[in-house]
Amino acid sequence: VQSKNVQSLMVLVSSRCREVCMPPEPKVIVFYDSKSDMTLGQYLSQYCFSPDLQCSNLKCKRSIHEHERSFTHCKGRIKMQVSRRPTPNGMSSEHVVLCTRCVKCGDNANRYTKYVSAATWNFSFGKFLENALYNTS
Repeated sequence: VQSKNVQSLMVLVSSRCREVCMPPEPKVIVFYDSKSDMTLGQYLSQYCFSPDLQCSNLKCKRSIHEHERSFTHCKGRIKMQVSRRPTPNGMSSEHVVLCTRCVKCGDNANRYTKYVSAATWNFSFGKFLENALYNTS
């Protein structure tokens, strides 16, 4: 059964450390499709937390932890970088915390920090990107 209401998101994905390691490449993510989408938790585990994962650019000898991934759609861009930070009050050091801030004003006054719940961990990565790019609340 094919649905005519399939939702997807096309983003430009790139990766960099000191220089661009992976130039922007278009990627179409069909929401909840096992061939092009995965859960946020699967994405983080596979591409961000794996200690042995190296950059796919053969000239780069750095770990993927030393890289920043960028997802661009229209005028929006999400930069994703993994780092260890002091644990916010009331949270275990095992928790994943998302931090966001407005790049327009450059001020941390608009900074937002949130613990990643089990529901968010199991959320479609494509829908996560779409919500992060277009949710203005």
